[in-house]
Amino acid sequence: MKVFDDRYSIIHVFYGIIAYFIELITFTLLFLAYELIEYSESYDNIKGDIIEYIVGLVLGFLIKHFYFNTL
Repeated sequence: MKVFDDRYSIIHVFYGIIAYFIELITFTLLFLAYELIEYSESYDNIKGDIIEYIVGLVLGFLIKHFYFNTL
């Protein structure tokens, strides 16, 4: 399993940040559906992409709760 292994890795992180701010469940289901379609033959890459997405969710949480609550 490789994390941050390609140029699309940063997109997974940004997608996680956006998902936290807009609609968590819908974006997560769309992300998982996309990953299953993209890697229908190998599941090793899915694990790394999901970790990148979770990093984005955590960053979204930190930004929302620590930056916006201090304003």
